[in-house]
Amino acid sequence: MEPTPSLLKQLRQEEIEDARQQTLAQKFWAGAELFDYACEAAKIGIRMQHPDFSEEQVLDELRRRIQLGATLEARE
Repeated sequence: MEPTPSLLKQLRQEEIEDARQQTLAQKFWAGAELFDYACEAAKIGIRMQHPDFSEEQVLDELRRRIQLGATLEARE
């Protein structure tokens, strides 16, 4: 069964309200958890692209990509 557009809208509104009620510390930790999750996903992708990489090489590539993103963002 597919959720209806109105149900999806209601769920989104509830998520927004929950986020508004979070303390600053909760928001900070949620951001840190999201960053960790994104790094793990990126590491999986790097391993798929370079199955021969050691863990150190995977981390080096992740750092390179993060730095590249920061450099590109600074140009905007």
